[in-house]
Amino acid sequence: MKHSKFFGFIVTLVIFLFTFSNFTLAEAREVSLEDIAAIEAQPLKTFDSEIDIPRDKVWTIKFNQDVNLAALKDEQIIVWNHDLKESVAIETEVGGMEVKIIPKSGHYDFSTHYSLYILEGIESRTNKLLKTTVKKEFTIQDEISYSQIIAPQYDFARDFSEGLAAVKLGDKWGYIDTDGNTVIDFQYDKAFNFSEGKALVGTNKVNEFGDEATYLGFITIDNKYTPLTVNGKHLREYLPLGLDQSNSIFYNGLIALNVDNPWKFIFDETGELYIDAPYLPTEGTIAVVTNYIDQQTDEYLFDNPQFINALPFNQGMAAVGFHDEVLSEDYWTFINKSGEVWNGPRFYNYSVREMFTSYEIFSDYSLASLKDARGKWGAVTKEGEIKIPFIYDELAIFNEGVAGFKKDGKYGFINGDGKVVIEAQFDDVSLFNNGIAVARNGNQAFIIDKKGAIIKGTEKIPMSSYFRENGFNEDGSINYYKYTPDTYTIFIEGAKYGFGKLEFNTKPKLQ
Repeated sequence: MKHSKFFGFIVTLVIFLFTFSNFTLAEAREVSLEDIAAIEAQPLKTFDSEIDIPRDKVWTIKFNQDVNLAALKDEQIIVWNHDLKESVAIETEVGGMEVKIIPKSGHYDFSTHYSLYILEGIESRTNKLLKTTVKKEFTIQDEISYSQIIAPQYDFARDFSEGLAAVKLGDKWGYIDTDGNTVIDFQYDKAFNFSEGKALVGTNKVNEFGDEATYLGFITIDNKYTPLTVNGKHLREYLPLGLDQSNSIFYNGLIALNVDNPWKFIFDETGELYIDAPYLPTEGTIAVVTNYIDQQTDEYLFDNPQFINALPFNQGMAAVGFHDEVLSEDYWTFINKSGEVWNGPRFYNYSVREMFTSYEIFSDYSLASLKDARGKWGAVTKEGEIKIPFIYDELAIFNEGVAGFKKDGKYGFINGDGKVVIEAQFDDVSLFNNGIAVARNGNQAFIIDKKGAIIKGTEKIPMSSYFRENGFNEDGSINYYKYTPDTYTIFIEGAKYGFGKLEFNTKPKLQ
């Protein structure tokens, strides 16, 4: 929890500090159902509950004396999610007599019931204590409206990122803002998303051999161009680079471009070659197929490693591949930075988040979604403990506390304890993002909350906004790229691309 100075916000709750207190939670541990039961068993001062609260609500608590910032403990302010039965990560800002409470993710979940607890024992600067715990219940709105904001007119389009979207008219690419205004003229032969204030672009030129080639560089938002160079020569695109909006982004000042699988050219912010490697650096190391390079020393991490493939480190662990001569099979396991192999089972596939940047196999709850030798999926902790049994046909990575699973041909969601929170009922689902996910049944797509309820107003969103065709699966069915919901969406109509917008919490306010 973050504490910092803060002044001048509107008072929503007024609390008085007294001189006696005898109950607080134990320090440095997660809040449990038992903790909440213990709090509820104490005398409480309860404020009126409220409904239809905006997702980005910031609660401002006003005391009758200045709060002692140095004595304020994380566990003295709790926001409890009654639906998921877990506490919400929050940040606090303190200034004088006011405490501002902010959800760390920037939002609460749709259509969800919460309780805010201000525990007794909070101390003033004059050493007076809050005598009675304060409780405030609230429920978040569940309405979204969808509208088309930029008519379908482009021959191709990429998603909005950092306020701009790359769009194509005829043979040239440019950039527009969310009002549809052209911000960067249509002048590039290739263009990709902005990330960290830069976007990869390509320009066709005749090379020294008289052939036309696409030369790559990046631009800033004000359209200043920097070429990508290798040994002083402007990089031209080697086919097939396979660039798209997922793998052409900057991460910690670096960008990786495919050259010859599995190798990539990795460039820095000057446009110069940084290193040849399959993956961008993570956690101070660079994975280089059969070893790792320490970024600080530029030396290999291991002497004579026995693994045949190496993936980036994530939460102190990295997946590495081995070959079993006896069984004549390849398999994956995890190691730490000391080279110690974990105690968990072998696995044969895995789910990953942010594949082209931070490469996260371990995610929420430090769980990895893995596939076993039988072809079934489950989830395992960093210590190798099987937390979710291997019973699923598919299991996505955990994101925002839940993971999509497939069983008997349908998709649903489980939480980190393996409890089914949304029954398997959909033909396909995305990851959750900002408390919502996109689901599909047949050719109908819609947004759902973490209880599986369809968010009102999203049934009319074009399926192409979130499920975009990408060839065929082995059984002949259509394979889709799946996109998690965001404020701005792309839709396709008559082979032309346009943009829609999701408006969250749009109930009219009383004048």
